[in-house]
Amino acid sequence: MFLHPGFLTPDECREAMALFALSSKKGSSATSEAQTKTRTSSTVVYGVGTELPLLRDLRKRIATLARVDVTQLQATKITCYEKGQFFGKHVDSMGHDLKVQWTNRMMCGTKTAEQLPAQACFMSKTPERFCTVWIYLNDVEKGGNTRFHSSTPEDALYQAFLPKLGKVFQKKIPGLPKSRSKSEDLVIKPKAGTAVIHFPSTTQEYYGMPDNLSVHEGEPAVDPKYILQQFIYWEPLETVMDNYKAALRSPYMANPDGLGFEEREQTLYQTMFGTPMPSSSADAPVEAT
Repeated sequence: MFLHPGFLTPDECREAMALFALSSKKGSSATSEAQTKTRTSSTVVYGVGTELPLLRDLRKRIATLARVDVTQLQATKITCYEKGQFFGKHVDSMGHDLKVQWTNRMMCGTKTAEQLPAQACFMSKTPERFCTVWIYLNDVEKGGNTRFHSSTPEDALYQAFLPKLGKVFQKKIPGLPKSRSKSEDLVIKPKAGTAVIHFPSTTQEYYGMPDNLSVHEGEPAVDPKYILQQFIYWEPLETVMDNYKAALRSPYMANPDGLGFEEREQTLYQTMFGTPMPSSSADAPVEAT
């Protein structure tokens, strides 16, 4: 977790809020029906390649801050929380539901080490956000704090999944804590221009598993809160899309929403690029078996 006070100037913060206020594309921040009860703010998504000068420059600065290439940045969002609006507990990783079938097989021991490498290849290609940068655009006196929830020593990622992964694939798991005492939650009061950087999943080498140390929430707003959000992937978005298409055909890819191949591809493209997928780039529907 890193905080960067003054990442944006007061004038830049005001300009970003004005972009939101003047946009005709405001919509619910919820990205699925399941989120409508836990995510109640409004958002504007700025499609990759269509950003105004302020956001184009800011994306380059965020990429430098996160030590990545700008091609790894998802479409930028600006979100507004009005009085009473909030975002419940969540992590910013996105691929866990797709990997459940694979991880369950590994954790329950139904596959041997010799049978798992092909599935591991699929896991390493399933797209994942490994870094999040967001920037508060205004000072918030009342409400709207960001709360990171402390983890317990029994955290499944560190105490179960990663050790199991290391044993199966003969990987050295760096920095694995033997025990961890429960600490207090980390509460951040929004201040204009401050950037927050955190890492919601393990790296690609360790299959992008959600890290519960990054569970956080946006507490109910009292005063309005404006925030700019930037999610970052392992690889350039175009590479992520190519890998995702291949992963969709894998027998290990879960499909919790019951969508067809093309629908899932289009949904991910819209999420990453902030624009509809060009029809010329869509493959013929292929169902995972």
